[in-house]
Amino acid sequence: MVDRGTTKVAGWSLIEATSRRTPFDPTNAWIATPPPFITVNTDGSIIDDKGRWGVMIKEFDGTAIKGAAGSFDSKSITILELKAVEIGLVLADKINRKKAFIVTDSIIVLYYLTGYTTLTWDSKNLVRRIREHMGKMDDCVIRFNFRETNGVADYLAGLHVGVDWVEFTPSSFAQDLKDIIRRESMGHVYFILS
Repeated sequence: MVDRGTTKVAGWSLIEATSRRTPFDPTNAWIATPPPFITVNTDGSIIDDKGRWGVMIKEFDGTAIKGAAGSFDSKSITILELKAVEIGLVLADKINRKKAFIVTDSIIVLYYLTGYTTLTWDSKNLVRRIREHMGKMDDCVIRFNFRETNGVADYLAGLHVGVDWVEFTPSSFAQDLKDIIRRESMGHVYFILS
């Protein structure tokens, strides 16, 4: 698919992904990855003036493997989203998975990681570390996903864990998180009321 250490946007045209002519399509909510790829869903948020992020690693069929949530000293959503990507790749390495689809609901993160736009000063070190992690993988694909299909990572990013980061295994998931995972794997859309 992709040479080691390179990235591509699978099945997406960057122009179409950002065009207003490409509306959200709820029938395309869950996009399964081919085995043995994992999906690394990521999200960042600012709640009560504090930066938070969340990441969920799933099998190709939508089964959750591992999650994480944490805080980071930034008030930039883009930086928080990038931090989630970094931790997602760290977790993938910890569970010895070398093929991943990184899924982000941030066009800016997609552009930064694919080299489509110039990095800001505050993102350079984080993007460098992410690219180093990506270079250790056998295959790594970056994909944009609409926020409405990223409920699990959004849920985790909304947690107030009070520490830099904490990992979750499926046996420790709260019931409402399990319900979101199940609904997402069935193709249901997560609507945000904000």
